[in-house]
Amino acid sequence: MKKLLSLVIAFVLLVGMAMSTFAAPTPFVTDPLTKEEQATFTENSPVKKIEEFNWTTPIRCFDVNEDKMILLLFSRSSEYTVCVYNSDFEFQYGFSFDAYGTVACEWSGNDIMVFFVRSDIYAKLDSNGQWTEFYRVLYSPENRKLRDYLLYKKTEISVENTTYKIQNDMGMLNLIQVEHSHSQLIKIDENNNETILYDVNNEQIIRTIVVLIFIIGVASTAFFVLIKPIIQDTKKNKKN
Repeated sequence: MKKLLSLVIAFVLLVGMAMSTFAAPTPFVTDPLTKEEQATFTENSPVKKIEEFNWTTPIRCFDVNEDKMILLLFSRSSEYTVCVYNSDFEFQYGFSFDAYGTVACEWSGNDIMVFFVRSDIYAKLDSNGQWTEFYRVLYSPENRKLRDYLLYKKTEISVENTTYKIQNDMGMLNLIQVEHSHSQLIKIDENNNETILYDVNNEQIIRTIVVLIFIIGVASTAFFVLIKPIIQDTKKNKKN
């Protein structure tokens, strides 16, 4: 009965987040980090403020708050960058930091919550680029569902009469997404007019084709290595 109740609560939370008019922090069940853990985290994750952003990389995660401020997360190797834009997609400010493994982010008022999946740390980054709150996301089926929603399913947010969504526009290549990234940010007004605010679709297509060629090459090589002895044995048996 308790397990069924937990699943119902998780489902309600997910539906509520999907239907909300603006994004709210994910209601993870957490424990605070100790002072020693906080000091270690701060030392290992220094933050650098950036005044401009010119990467041509896909979006890893996004959020929009009640003031229609847009938050985008990008990554390049171990470097992650969170960028803040206004509703007209004018760059306001951004922060970069290093992290290993998957990272997600979302708004908490005017501050940014950053989820480090590998370490299960959920930390608050204020508008001055300082880590101010630190939590450990506890392991549970409910937290796992909330984490997966934040990482993979949070692709559309409505604020008042405006909808923002991230997407790929690559036809059949949309099916081949290794990193769950998105090449476009779309803004849809009350008259259903669409405006593309961010677009690296061409770059995403090239990356996807490269990945596809690599996968085909590895699969072909593996197949040849496995099938070659069988062919050779078949030829020997025919001669005998």
